[in-house]
Amino acid sequence: MEIEFNDVSIDTLNNISFKALKGEILVLICDDKQAILDLLLLHQKPTNGSVLFDKEEFNKDSNSNTINEIKIKIGLIKNYTEKKFLTNSGQEELELYINPSTKEKDKKCLNALKLVNLSPTILERNTNSLSSIEKSKLSLACTLISNPSLIVLDNIEFGMNYGDKKNLKKLLIKLKERYKKTIIVISKDIDFLTLLVDNYLVINKGSICLSGTKKDFYNEKLYNYCAKPKIVEFIKYVNKKGHQIEEYTDLKELIKGIYRDV
Repeated sequence: MEIEFNDVSIDTLNNISFKALKGEILVLICDDKQAILDLLLLHQKPTNGSVLFDKEEFNKDSNSNTINEIKIKIGLIKNYTEKKFLTNSGQEELELYINPSTKEKDKKCLNALKLVNLSPTILERNTNSLSSIEKSKLSLACTLISNPSLIVLDNIEFGMNYGDKKNLKKLLIKLKERYKKTIIVISKDIDFLTLLVDNYLVINKGSICLSGTKKDFYNEKLYNYCAKPKIVEFIKYVNKKGHQIEEYTDLKELIKGIYRDV
């Protein structure tokens, strides 16, 4: 699914225009993400302009039938640190997102859990007793089981350890490359976004103030809107101490650079 914002205004957004292409990961760094989420999830109509979901247009005059047809193609994945699920077990929660007429529901549930690296024992456990990481992963599985064309991630990496983030990135790249999903990631964690981003936008005070591709993702201007990556801070620190290490963005390359310097 291709997403196109055409001079869209709503609440705190003013004449926003951008595209998210099929089979691409677009990163959004926003000071106010709620307005963007309301538009992507069709919770609120734009006051001006339109959003195209492939050829289907969402604007101030869109009727409920059009909105519902688009909504079923979109999946939201939030960080569920404090979220309570609608049911009492992982099995019941996953089945909420499966078409009632679907056969082999158990198989679909197991496949979804395997995708997000969750144990099948989650199916029998109480959803409200899960850890924050397990809740986030179950949320991801619930979204993927309905096979959406557009996947929107809202700070899902928050609270995850290095291994969880690494597995999540592998999954998102797989969804992009193998299944041609359109993925929009809302986050300010540059370390998490490394090697993930295809294109990025910074939306600040209602307007797009910065945009680019993965080639120029690491730059000083970007750090004005989110925390400077730890790897960059480390390199700048050791260079001040008299070393000469290039500004790597990959940890393995950094280790090689340190070795050469020593």
